Parts: sequence; structure tokens; C-alpha cells
Amino acid sequence: VSKTDSAKPWVKKWIEGEHCLAKAWEARGGGYANSVSDDGFAVFHHESEKARRLLEEAWQLGPQDPSPAVTLIYSSLSMGKQNALPHMRRWFDEVLKLQVDAPEAAQQFLWGLRPRWFGSHEQMQEFGLACADTGRHDSGLPWVLLQAHRDCASEWDVPAEYFKAIHTHCYNSLHAVFEGAENEPKREAWRSVDRTHAAIFHFKCGRHEEAQKWLKKLNFKPNPAVIEDWGDVDVDLLLGKTAAFANGESGAKLRQAENAETNFQSGQAFDIYSEVLKADDGKLSAAGRQYLESRAAITKIEKELINGRPASLLPDGAFSAWTRQGGGWKMQEGTLTHWGEEKISMATCEARVGPSFTVEGDIEVTEPGKSSLVWVAYGYPERQDTERYVTLRFAYDDGKVLALLSNAMGRPLEQPEIKVEPRFHFKLVGSAAGMSLFVNDKPVFENVPTPEKFVKERYSQMAVGAATKSDKTRVKIHSLTVRS
Repeated sequence: VSKTDSAKPWVKKWIEGEHCLAKAWEARGGGYANSVSDDGFAVFHHESEKARRLLEEAWQLGPQDPSPAVTLIYSSLSMGKQNALPHMRRWFDEVLKLQVDAPEAAQQFLWGLRPRWFGSHEQMQEFGLACADTGRHDSGLPWVLLQAHRDCASEWDVPAEYFKAIHTHCYNSLHAVFEGAENEPKREAWRSVDRTHAAIFHFKCGRHEEAQKWLKKLNFKPNPAVIEDWGDVDVDLLLGKTAAFANGESGAKLRQAENAETNFQSGQAFDIYSEVLKADDGKLSAAGRQYLESRAAITKIEKELINGRPASLLPDGAFSAWTRQGGGWKMQEGTLTHWGEEKISMATCEARVGPSFTVEGDIEVTEPGKSSLVWVAYGYPERQDTERYVTLRFAYDDGKVLALLSNAMGRPLEQPEIKVEPRFHFKLVGSAAGMSLFVNDKPVFENVPTPEKFVKERYSQMAVGAATKSDKTRVKIHSLTVRS
């Protein structure tokens, strides 16, 4: 582009600046600062400064396009905290002078405000609120507030809990954004998008009657692009659960159950879910009924744990209390079974186990081949990005079996070899004080230091996983119980 005569001068400088930024980050890498070499840092700072100079020169040429200023916001990540925040603010303001609707500029600003960089969740919310307070409901600017809360939620170990716990003033501010857009004639072309965002937000907050209001405005046909953008919303569940929870007497009972569940009163929640399911006369949608069956299965497990009794974690045929990744786990004749060539899969029980546990079960591995894995994880195993969980892996390696204790799926902290038949019994005891493993009632390790990723919160969950290379390998879990 820089050698193309037809390209505008500002475009040439902007692209050259972006190229310098790419070189800067390539030299630095994506690791923590202590993993970057001195030479890497030198190139990083040199190319970043060069990029900013080129981008500012591009801006001085007066483009009617915000791209150089948007890239300058992103370039702030290579600056120190003291300089980065005012630099981001300056260039965000420059973008707004030219173009109010510039979502990428807001996204870059929010990224720089994340705790891992130069800000905090509170600052992200304040920035979003400032955008909403402009009152520019004819634009997408107030919607930055929703994006700020979504970004904050993405950093929680259990993102769904973020919206349930949202403060009243935050909820009211977002509600005002939705109503402001709804009453703005210039947003007519965006009605389907705006209303779907509003419905999903209220759904996630547990405000089902309000969610139903927005869904009704949509003719119960939410915008597919918005559903895809959120990524974790099932349309059938959105419609089915909302209808059930917004429905008169049964809705009041279900809201009571959900409130009890939120407050760890799982026994009460289980009783209410079971009562509503039993009384259903066909008014519940298939998705709504499936959701309630899932909550009943989850709270039944939690009820047992709260009462000090061991609970079986083996799923039913529908995996009502579980989520699955990879699709390798199936229930066959009361046994959890995994198979498949080059197959990796994990299933997570959604029941909250608490900050200490004893999990035990019977595992059978036949024809493991040269390499197979079966594991039990504790913490937040679904959040692979945060890696806040610990794992016990039984690793089959060329005739040997090793018991590997690690943070997430990382380097083993304990890795003793064990001698087992194809079927064996294990018991893993874990707490903040230490961890112990017994195989066939014999100690493998006792009271070893707890891995640093051990979760000490009541929301923690259990998962099982397996990785097989041969389609002949079978992993079976005949029993799996947990006690808190």
C-alpha cells in the first residue's frame, strides 16, 4: 500500500503504523513481562514509539476516518500505566469528535481498562456509564455500558453469576439505555438488535418478567446475530425458561427456588423445582422442562452435600446436571463410558461442591495403548482460559500408569507410578490444607501441598475427562461419589 500512488497519504502512514505495532508485539510475545528478553523489550518499545509517531502523523493529515485514532488507543498497551490512561482517553475523545458510532474504539478502551492492563472492573463500568450518560440514543454509544458489563462478566470464574449479582444502580442504568433506544425513532433499523440485547440481559439477571416483555416485542423471534454474539445463549432455553418463570403462580415459585439456590439453600430449591415439574400439565415448553429437570438434578446433589451425605455424581442418560465438551462421554447401563480415536472430552457436573471434598470412584481402562489419560478436575474446569482448577490425571504411558497432580493440565507437581489392574478404586481428598490420594485403599501420596490453583470458594465444581488415541480404548467410570 505504501508504494501505491492511489493510496491516500494518511492511509499509508496508518498502515505503516499498524505494521510497526505488529512487529512490536511479535518481539515481545504474549507472555508475562518476566518472560520477555531484554532484546525483545528493546524492539517492543522502539517499534511502539515509531508506530505512535506514524499514527499521529496520519491523524494530522485530517482523515475523515477514525482508524488511526482507534489504533492509537490500542497502542497505549505498550505504555506505562501513568501515561496509558490519559493517552487512551485523548484518542477516544478524538474518535468521538469525528464519529460517535465507533464500537472498535470503545472495545480497545475497555480492553485497556481491564485489571490485567491499566484499570479495574469499576473503571470499566464507569467508562460505560459515561458513554451512556451522553444520552446519544440515536447512536450505539450508550450501549458501551452493556459491553463493559459483558467484559467484566467474562473475567468472573462463573460469568453467569455476574449478572445475577449486578448492583441495582447498574441494572437501572442499563434499563435506561434499553428504554432510551426503544424511544428513539432513529434506532428503528436496530429495533430487533436492541430488543434482543435487552431480553438477554434481563434473562441473565433473572428478571424474567422484564425479559418476557422484550421477547413479546420481538414476537418471540430474537435476532440470530445477537444470539451468536453473546455466544452462550440457547434460544429454546431463553424462550422456554423465560415463559415458565414469568408465568403467574408457578413463575413465583420458580423465582423463589432460584433465589434459594443462589443463597445455597439447595434443599428448598430442589423441593420447589420438583413440585413445579410434578404439577406441570403440559404448559412448560420442552426447553423449559429440560431446564427445570437440570436444576432439580443439580440441587439434589447439592442437598445431599449440604446435609453431610455422599452424593453420586454419575449422570442420568440426559446428563441433566452436567455440561459436556468433546462429546466422548456416554452413559451405558449405568456406567459413564468414553471411547473414540484421537478423542478428547470432558464433562463437568454443575453442582457446587464447596471448598473441600472427598471424591472417590471405580475406574476401568481397557486397551489403553501407548498413551491414554483419564482425569478428575476440581474448581472451574470449564474456564480453560483462567485455569483455576486442579487435576488428578491417571496417565497410561507405554505400559506404565502415573498419578499426576497438577494445576489445570500443567506440569505435574506429584507424579508417582502406581500398579493397577484395568479396574481400580481411587479416593482423592482435597482442601486448602493439602491433598491425599489413595488407590485401592493404599496411600499414593498424603497431605502434599495444595496446588496454587486450588479453588477455595463454594462455587467450585467437579469434572471428569479422558483422552484416547485408539478407537479400541475404553474408559469406564463405574461409580463416582463426592462428599463435602
